[in-house]
Amino acid sequence: MNRILDIIGGTPFWIWPFLALLLWPGWRAGQPRTIAPGRIFVLPAAVFIMSVSTLIDEAPGPLSVLIWCCGIAAGCGIGFVAHRDNGLRVDRDHGLLHFPGEWRTMGLISVVFALRYYWGYQSAVHPELVAETGVIMSYLAFNGVLSGIFIGWRLHTIRVYRTGLSEDLSG
Repeated sequence: MNRILDIIGGTPFWIWPFLALLLWPGWRAGQPRTIAPGRIFVLPAAVFIMSVSTLIDEAPGPLSVLIWCCGIAAGCGIGFVAHRDNGLRVDRDHGLLHFPGEWRTMGLISVVFALRYYWGYQSAVHPELVAETGVIMSYLAFNGVLSGIFIGWRLHTIRVYRTGLSEDLSG
């Protein structure tokens, strides 16, 4: 227990507001909401930017960029195929989407944060481990997959928006 408290105590303060900022969209996704289609790309864009930041931080070479891109592509495929917009209602006339609320987003955001937190911890405690090429490539690939899943989810949502039965959600 003391080790966990030491790890948390050694965490820079700015991480906690960052975690709250990350968890907010996850909490909102758990609530029913009606939004404009363009807003659905805010969270995938933020996760993608974090993923690009990770790629840049790890001094990318052609192989690491290729592995990261393959992770993005795989994640997009997984997200598109596995995501189901059950209960999604569409209003193309008013440009609205109604989401019934789901908790998968919160779960995936938690995984993204945990991965980045664990990587930061390992970088501080065992820098020799995170300097190994295979470990870095695995980290970049997984970061790409996670980012791609968010993108794939939203691409699926756009498909449903374009092809689903439209109804009036403005009232």
